[in-house]
Amino acid sequence: MFNKKKDKENEFKKLQIDFDQIQLSYLYFLPDVSKRNDISLKAIIAVSSKSSITSRLSQFLDELLRPIIQRAIEPTTFMNGTDFLQKLNVYVNNKKNGFNSKTMLVTITIKNYYTMLFHKEMLEVVKNFLFDKLDQSPVAKNISQMKFYDLTELFLKNNYFYYNNKIYRCARGSPKGLLLSETLCHIYAFYWQKVLLEKLSLQTHFYGRCQNQIFFTWNRSTNELHEILQTFGREHAHIEFDMKIDSTVPFLDVHVSNYHGTLFTRVYHDSNSQKYTLPYVVGNSKKAHSHWLRSALIRAVRYCVSVYDFNQERFYLQTTCLVNGYSSEFVDHRIRHFFTYFDGISVLSVSNQDEYDKLRRRLMTYIGEQKEYNLKNKELEKNNQLIRLNYLHEFGVKHEFNRQLKEILSKNLLDKNAPFERQQLTINLKTIHQYSLNGLLSQQKPSHPLFNKEKIFF
Repeated sequence: MFNKKKDKENEFKKLQIDFDQIQLSYLYFLPDVSKRNDISLKAIIAVSSKSSITSRLSQFLDELLRPIIQRAIEPTTFMNGTDFLQKLNVYVNNKKNGFNSKTMLVTITIKNYYTMLFHKEMLEVVKNFLFDKLDQSPVAKNISQMKFYDLTELFLKNNYFYYNNKIYRCARGSPKGLLLSETLCHIYAFYWQKVLLEKLSLQTHFYGRCQNQIFFTWNRSTNELHEILQTFGREHAHIEFDMKIDSTVPFLDVHVSNYHGTLFTRVYHDSNSQKYTLPYVVGNSKKAHSHWLRSALIRAVRYCVSVYDFNQERFYLQTTCLVNGYSSEFVDHRIRHFFTYFDGISVLSVSNQDEYDKLRRRLMTYIGEQKEYNLKNKELEKNNQLIRLNYLHEFGVKHEFNRQLKEILSKNLLDKNAPFERQQLTINLKTIHQYSLNGLLSQQKPSHPLFNKEKIFF
């Protein structure tokens, strides 16, 4: 399969499957309340990213294809809401770009992003992409284009799932839980975005996409935009999308507004979603909700231009914790710790816009530190130098226990026959807790012999 014999053994190991560890995916449904007065069911395939029959193949192909497609789509891609706002602010602050009081904001949502194409059509797209871009990857060049195509076909045609006493196979798209599914969607988006951008002629406009959501600015007539999108829709009838155009729009989790030529942003809350709800947690909810509150405060500072909007969001977060049973001491302690950590304690007592702007700049700088930390961990994981370990924790001081455990592990994990410079390991310790009663009593997985511990493979 590989062009170079020396790569065969290492690459083949990545594709090997342990059938004793394989878990069959299953289908379940959740209510979709994203549209007012219209409740429908959303089908979800629960698939294990590590134990699915195609998970090893998905990971192998994704490691080769993702870097290539990411380089191709990077100029028009938003990683998240914060990345979107950073790029939008750079565009707006450049007067040459023509952002003015009449500039409209446009969002497009692809409703069938993961199921746009049947497998035959997707494989044609992959074939064109391999022909155009495969030589850009030094690793991918070790595999012939035809074998790359065959492996992708093998992945697409072997995603099975269980539902209602029957086993089905995906005929269109693939499960969202597998990394390669997202990468294949990006590859197809790379091609249809080219067509869309040519039709829109957005040379001096702001444009970008995050997953199935597109955002761009528009300085021409609304009728012209509708005509362009109608033409695009006829030519790409398999792409189902909704469009919004206004001076104020929601995008991702950001409320974006063009107020007489000035950009205002804050956190967006969907009016169709229930207010004051905490994320569902299985395990130690107190610890998870502490992390959630800190992350939500960081997001609020980055999104909210006005100190008034930030305080409104902070009060909302505090109220959410209180109505879900957490004490005022729990909330106040974590709020104060957040402001102390980011050197913004003055903002907590006085609503001063200048002091708040300083806090925002500090939080924007913190983005770089987070990216550096994540990239470091990814590199360690790629080189098999990162070890993640969990242990059960009920009570007591964790700091000293973690120190002693790391010391013991470091001594015993070293390979005495290998040079020391090749043994630079990083150990990450994480505590796990007994499941909550809610988590123990809930059962999402269907009851069937296929899901018993004594696995029955089809």
